[in-house]
Parts: sequence; C-alpha cells; structure tokens
Amino acid sequence: MANLMAIAFISRPLVTGIAGCSAALVASMVCAGPAAALDYKFFFNQAPADRIGTIHPDGSITYSWYLADGRTRLDGEFEVEGLIMDLVDNRSGQIPSSIEITRADHDPLSVGTYTLTQGNGFDVRDGAIARSFWIGVMDALSYRRRLIFTPAGPWSVWAEQWAEIDDGYSIYSWNNDGQKYVDCACWVSISLPLPGSTPVFNLLGGPASPPSPSPVPGPLPILGAFGAYQVSRRLRRRIQRGKEFGVSFKMTSLD
Repeated sequence: MANLMAIAFISRPLVTGIAGCSAALVASMVCAGPAAALDYKFFFNQAPADRIGTIHPDGSITYSWYLADGRTRLDGEFEVEGLIMDLVDNRSGQIPSSIEITRADHDPLSVGTYTLTQGNGFDVRDGAIARSFWIGVMDALSYRRRLIFTPAGPWSVWAEQWAEIDDGYSIYSWNNDGQKYVDCACWVSISLPLPGSTPVFNLLGGPASPPSPSPVPGPLPILGAFGAYQVSRRLRRRIQRGKEFGVSFKMTSLD
C-alpha cells in the first residue's frame, strides 16, 4: 500500500506537467495565424537590351540600358512593371492569387490581370523569389496577351531566368520544366537578340533588389578591346540561346 501511494505521489505531478505542456502546444497551434503573405513588384524590359557601364575621368561608373531598337534607359528603369500577390516565404511551387501588369511602355494593351495557363509557380527563399515558371494569358475582346516567367534552366549554362510578353498566338510553347521550344513542324526564322530580359523582383515593404538584372557585362568597357570582347561574348550567348530554341522542335502532324 505504501508503494502504491509513492507511485501515485510521483505520477500525479508528472501527469499534470504533461497535460500542461499539451495544453500549451494546442494553444500555440490555435493561436498561430497563417503565414504572412508576401507581395512583390516585378520589372523587366520587353525590348532586348544590354546594360553597359561607362567609367568617367573621376573614377565613377554609371550604367545605362541600350535597347535593341535604339532607345536608351537609365539604370533601374524598365519598360514593364507589375505586381505578384500572396506568396509565402520558404515555400516552393506557389501559385499567386493575382499577377497584374501595371505598366507596359512598349504596349499599353499589355496592362491588366493575367490568368494562369501553365507552370508550377514561384519558389521563395529567405524573402526572395529564387525560381519562377508561370505563364498566364489576358484575353480581351479584340486581342490577347501572354505573360511568361521561365526559370534558369539546367539544360544549358546560357539559359537565364527570363520574363517576356507575347501576343498569345506565337509558335513557341514550353515543356513542364519551363524550356522553350517551337511548336510546329516547320522551318523558323529566329531574330536575335530575343525579346524579354531577366526580371527583377522587389519585395513590397522590404529592401529593394539591385536595379539591374543580368545580363551584366563581364569586363567594363575601359578600352576598345574590352568593349569588343564584351559585345562578342553577349552575341555568342544569344546566338547559343537562339540555336537551342531553334533546334528544340515539337513535331506535329501536317495532315
């Protein structure tokens, strides 16, 4: 009987402690709200562009965007900007509640909200968008636009994360990994450089990301030879990208 009393005396506070911890755990689970949603502003150039740095006599460096159509833009200025709503930190494959283009200097008809048609969404790591494969369409009464975010690809060291807009009726499609291919049994003439650029994602309410996405020139154009090397390197990269896209055919029947 004394032994039973001792066991009861020892067990009662133990059980009480376990019950208290369980209650605290349940309370913390109930009180914990959903993960905070993250919203992002995105930027890119639809017209192909190079970011080129100039060294001044005082040693300072300024950068500018040189667009393929002859226009120039100050560093940090982009043709296209928009909003990505409701992502969660440190989670992969997320489909945002909304993606909207708010400004498109090259084509005001591209402004609007886009509906997902393909892609496994966005990966967020430590507050930054690390990977994106998302394609959405905006159907208006008399026209169509398609917004495309594709990832940097493991298939090539040249493939960079990319963003672009097209009319939604192009011959290009994307496989499940986000690789671009020509969706027809035909010969295709590809003009280089390709439209679009590497996007910049800025967390709303957080610190701004660097204003310049890649491609970033390797050596600064201090001397003419360095400048020539830089231009030729970019040209080789874009030709390589064009070759990859041009030979990656999806053959379809012509019957």
